[in-house]
Amino acid sequence: MKILALLISALFIATITFGQPALPAVSKVYGEIKANKNVYEKLKTDYKIANPQSAIIEMKMIIGGGDIIVSEWHTYRSDEGKRLHADWPDDRAFTVFIVTTPASQEGVTYKLPLVVEYTRIQNSVLQNNWSYHSWRFDTPYSASGGKEDAQFEQLFIQELSKITGTKSEGSIPPPDALEKVCSIRKIEKSSREDIRELKYGNADFFTRTYKIICASIEYTNSENAVTEAFYPNSTAYLTVRFRRTKSDGKTGNWTFETFEGGFSSYLEKGEPNEDKSLYARIEDLGFKAIYQKDPMIKKTPVNSQMYKDQFSKNVSEALYNFATGVAGNEAAFKKYLDPNKPDLIEQFRSYFLELKNKCVYIGYGLSDPKEALVVQLSVNSSNPENPKVYFRIKAERPAMSKEKTLKSTYKAAGISKAAMANMDGYFHADQNTILRAIYLNGEIYISEAPVLSSPIPF
Repeated sequence: MKILALLISALFIATITFGQPALPAVSKVYGEIKANKNVYEKLKTDYKIANPQSAIIEMKMIIGGGDIIVSEWHTYRSDEGKRLHADWPDDRAFTVFIVTTPASQEGVTYKLPLVVEYTRIQNSVLQNNWSYHSWRFDTPYSASGGKEDAQFEQLFIQELSKITGTKSEGSIPPPDALEKVCSIRKIEKSSREDIRELKYGNADFFTRTYKIICASIEYTNSENAVTEAFYPNSTAYLTVRFRRTKSDGKTGNWTFETFEGGFSSYLEKGEPNEDKSLYARIEDLGFKAIYQKDPMIKKTPVNSQMYKDQFSKNVSEALYNFATGVAGNEAAFKKYLDPNKPDLIEQFRSYFLELKNKCVYIGYGLSDPKEALVVQLSVNSSNPENPKVYFRIKAERPAMSKEKTLKSTYKAAGISKAAMANMDGYFHADQNTILRAIYLNGEIYISEAPVLSSPIPF
């Protein structure tokens, strides 16, 4: 047994020491594969080539840099060889021939790599000669033409149409390449080669990169409330994959499979112009709202500091003018009230009329009375649909000793002697309270009027 083991070891060492055995001439393998009926049968069944014998098989191969050379052998270690012995030499060899087909029944012309492999392993033993192992068509070098272009574009647009905007239930997020897009003018096939993978796991796959002529916008911060730059001539490249099943000799219909990420999908913004308008993106409006349409002005996000500051300033001013009877004040203030509550304006009117009729003055004694009536909006950044409006008023009925004319003013207003005797008629109606508000169609509206915290002595 020891002698036999030594002989086997010596034979193995000799096998891996004295180099590889000779491979058959590539021209011989080329002739054999051209005569293989199964090659033409596969072209007919898998690639839908009606006359496969008219396909051109060339003794050429494409190497890494894209150069075409005469077919030659290349060797490598197979997974089986690595599993059987860590020190075995290359046990698998392959060569490639280029097959160019006529147009298929679907109008596609393929350029295919036909791979032929030889092996040195037989029954898990490394042999000192090469023998035929297998042949296959690898992923096509190219696939041009095709009658499915309209179908693919329709499936692509159908999938994009599922992007219905951030506020729509069931909306899918836009692919990264389209995140900043605010208008899509045209969708067309790019110049990149399509990739067809036929009968891979009982399914065919088709990969295509679309060129999307569009406009895009860059915002200054995470609040998306200010435009940094508008790019009217952007181009997005989006790679997508389609799939159809194959079972029991039957081929299914093409369906959309996925948006491909990575380096193949990206946005070329182009040059910006001077336009600083705040335009809405696809994520705000959805695909249909921006496809073949001009950019649409975007409402300032209600949870942005800009919106909150502007709302607080505008409403405070409109409310003060309304409370003090400035001409044209009602319409200016009413636009900030809940449109579903038409009587709300009367509730505000009643509140301020009571103050006025009982001689309670807003901002009495202040150098700027407008500072006495303040509205401040608060919006949770993660839940803008639950806003709050803080209402603050500083108002008082001054003591009669403050001014000589106050006593006669109070009497003319009908204030009772008891009320005037109490603290010399003084009363303050300072108030800090929270008013209900609603979020509706991208805007905040006040939906509740203030109520006096205590009765005014009269």
